[in-house]
Amino acid sequence: MNSAHGFAGPSVKGSDPQSLGSLAALRIPKGCGPLAMYSYSEFLTKGTGKDIAQAMAEEEEASWDQTLDEWLISEGYCYAAGMAQLEDGNFYAAAPVADEAGWGFIFKEDHEQMIMQDMTEKKMTINEGTALKFLVDNHKAPPTGLWFGGEKYAVTRVDKNFESGDASSPALLVTGVSIAITKTQEEKGQVGGNCTKAIPCLGPYFLGFQQTSPSALTRCLRHHSYTRLGAMAEEEEASWDQTLDEWLISEGYCYAAGMAQLEDGNFYAAAPVAEEAGWGFIYKDDHEEMIMQDDMTEKKMTINEGTALKFLADNHKAPPTGLWFGGEKYAVTRVDKNFESGDASFVFIFAAKPKKGVSVAITKSQVICGFYDEEKGQVGGNCTKAVVAFAEYMVGLGY
Repeated sequence: MNSAHGFAGPSVKGSDPQSLGSLAALRIPKGCGPLAMYSYSEFLTKGTGKDIAQAMAEEEEASWDQTLDEWLISEGYCYAAGMAQLEDGNFYAAAPVADEAGWGFIFKEDHEQMIMQDMTEKKMTINEGTALKFLVDNHKAPPTGLWFGGEKYAVTRVDKNFESGDASSPALLVTGVSIAITKTQEEKGQVGGNCTKAIPCLGPYFLGFQQTSPSALTRCLRHHSYTRLGAMAEEEEASWDQTLDEWLISEGYCYAAGMAQLEDGNFYAAAPVAEEAGWGFIYKDDHEEMIMQDDMTEKKMTINEGTALKFLADNHKAPPTGLWFGGEKYAVTRVDKNFESGDASFVFIFAAKPKKGVSVAITKSQVICGFYDEEKGQVGGNCTKAVVAFAEYMVGLGY
């Protein structure tokens, strides 16, 4: 990419932008300043720390919009980008610049949403800047959720000590958004080689809104030698636990949730995440149960819950030994082989036991399960609504 400010920024040569899909929000090492604002020779002569911070302050807001556009939008890795001050979380720059389209994607004035409170929904006012500030200060979504442009996002990964070279600062992965948090440009730090290979985070926050799947983020970062975030992406299972927690547990509609690969039916993610409680609710190692046979006699049989779930996904009915989750047997009561939600289509199955139930959505590669318990004040309808919404999201990602 040829910068209008005289610095040839790093680019991904020979790569298809659509295959990369997203450019992560990376931060510039301490003291480097925004490379897109100066040529490299100017950077060396200006020095670091307060000199560059002062020069940055003299730039007008419009230049930041353009800088975001050049670094993140022009290559096609992101469809929108924003930059906010650490002190308040309010955006002051956005891209794409044309027709101020970026602002429409990343920001919406205060809006009211129905938020789950102690198992009941309450209408609350959302201030997106306050929500972003909470995220940065606490490294988790606020109680009202994380919102950009009137849309809610789930936090899926937090690394409080993201490292690149000698630099370290928090980095977060949000469903569909990548965020890095830097300190102010007034700190002195490294210069030269590490700066030139960095794709700068131009300010206290730097948000890159993804166009395709999270895996594209890893490919793009590895191309630029950001192996630390590549390693984060390889810890995929832990991030899916958190994603389930955000989508299905946090609103109070489900008390437990799990996700399995369609190919084998074995859960690889579970929620609630805290103390790995989800696993105790949804899964039990092989266990023996007395199973009624065709001749009306009972026989002791070994139950493998993954095999049972695989049978359900393949045949859309319970296996002969029954459908089991966490050592409890459920009866299949509803099957919809062509369930539609928005533009998504998938298999939906509902199974129940006294005062409990599970909503199951089967996409082309995943099996998503959400569990409700009437004794916890939950109902099947809300559980199903949450599972369907998450399944629609997953289908949109290509799963």
